[in-house]
Amino acid sequence: MHNMMRTDLNLFLALIKCYSIEEHCFIIGGRRIVPTLKDVVRIMGLQIDGEAITGKDFGREVTEQLCNELLGDSRYVSGRSGTEISLKGLRENLQNIPMNLEDIDIYVRAYVLHVIGCFICPSMNPSGVSSMFLSLLRNVDEIKNFAWGAAFLTQSMNHVRHLKMKIDSTTTTGACIPFFMVFLFEHVNGLTNASLRLNQIPFDLPMEFPLLVSWSSLLISKSKNNHGKLAADTFVNLLQMSEIIPRPYDRLNVEFLPQYLKSQLHVAYTHNVLICFEQLAHHMPHIFLEMMGLEESDIGIIRTLPKAKSKHRKSSEKPDWGSKFQKHVDF
Repeated sequence: MHNMMRTDLNLFLALIKCYSIEEHCFIIGGRRIVPTLKDVVRIMGLQIDGEAITGKDFGREVTEQLCNELLGDSRYVSGRSGTEISLKGLRENLQNIPMNLEDIDIYVRAYVLHVIGCFICPSMNPSGVSSMFLSLLRNVDEIKNFAWGAAFLTQSMNHVRHLKMKIDSTTTTGACIPFFMVFLFEHVNGLTNASLRLNQIPFDLPMEFPLLVSWSSLLISKSKNNHGKLAADTFVNLLQMSEIIPRPYDRLNVEFLPQYLKSQLHVAYTHNVLICFEQLAHHMPHIFLEMMGLEESDIGIIRTLPKAKSKHRKSSEKPDWGSKFQKHVDF
């Protein structure tokens, strides 16, 4: 997807500069705004309700055992600690699927793991994906039961926080830049014209599910010959003066979302803690009530959530993150 969509790194860096570590949100046009599960389900098309993405951390020995058992070979093990799985190895495996397979599950797991490492939960290491995810793929029929969208948002917001603290760093590995670009295009009035110079090109806003794919198609077709880019500081000034569009998805047809995702929309309005193994994030849709079509008088007292502080993985420790964060899993 990163290769399909024309991304603007300067726009993304400007967004990072607009992030407030203290308030856990972006400040755009003088207003607080933050992506929610409502954005994730429409932009990414990922399931936002289901089992938490959590479980045990593993060392090299267990990672090799898992790879042998679930992927058919331990050669995918990578990383200095031997706890990651090579994305290149997974790609090569998927390019050589034999005919007349007796067990297709090992290739299903390889494909899903590659999608996780490149698209849903990319790590700061662009060449590998944590073996912790592989443990969730043992039963391929149960993959659909996990809240992948919640894990995506958790990971994405933790990466935003990390980049904000290291704003002078040029690396943006681990951040799903296309998601944040579409989030901005949907919520910031006129930003598409400024970023992609489309003000002279007529176009209709995407209407097809998921929005990331339809936006990608639009940007490829409308900006092939567009080489002009604005500087990050110019984008910062633009965002500071911009008007927020509170409810951009009102334009979408009632049949936009598949039925299985429609039934999960209630989760997008909850104030809770999201989890993805060692990482936590507060889900705060009340930050901008207009996005939900609500006013202050429509809500009561907002409950206080348990403190959501992510942990750092250590090579010397292999905890069970589900047990360590049990209060958040149960909350």
